[in-house]
Amino acid sequence: AETDQEHVWVYRCEAEGPFTLDPLEIERGGWFAPEEATRWMSERPEDFASALLAIWALLRSRSYPGPA
Repeated sequence: AETDQEHVWVYRCEAEGPFTLDPLEIERGGWFAPEEATRWMSERPEDFASALLAIWALLRSRSYPGPA
C-alpha cells in the first residue's frame, strides 16, 4: 500500500537542454538538486506521490554512484 500501485521512476542524468516535455505524458517536469528535492519532500510531502516518497527515501539511504 506504500506505493498505492503507482508506477514511479527516478532518473539521474547530466544533459544540456533545451528539453521538450510531452504534456500528454506528464503534468509538469523540472530538474532539481537532490538536496533541494529532499528538502521539498520533507516540507511538503503532500506535493508528491506516496510511491515517490518511498522510493526517494530508499535511494537516499543506499550508496549509489553520484551525489546523494
